[in-house]
Amino acid sequence: MKIRFDSFEVHPVKKVDGGDSPYECFEQCEEDDAGLHAWAVYGHVPEKGLECLADCPSKEKAELIKNSLEIACLKHGALVAAAKTVVNRWERGDLADAVRKLDAAIEVYMDSSDDSSLFDNGGTISGGGK
Repeated sequence: MKIRFDSFEVHPVKKVDGGDSPYECFEQCEEDDAGLHAWAVYGHVPEKGLECLADCPSKEKAELIKNSLEIACLKHGALVAAAKTVVNRWERGDLADAVRKLDAAIEVYMDSSDDSSLFDNGGTISGGGK
């Protein structure tokens, strides 16, 4: 499964005249805009731009959704990196180490909201090979 979004953002939005559109239309605005209607959570699609994922009544709720989406994507990335490490270690004949790395990644996935400790500075599983 490929992650569609590479980042997430929160912006205030206000209603605007949609012309002949049967839908309500919104555009980003400043936080102090008198017409502020909601706080939108956007996903950034590489080479395409932003896609609105949710409109929230408060900035706090929008930030909570954004943070949850970021954690879910990070966890997915950790499992993908763990799977790649397992394949690499398996190919080198080090099955025991491969299983330990996968087990550690799954534990982080299941129990932690901060997966950053799983990665080294290169974006791979700590101790893992490419």
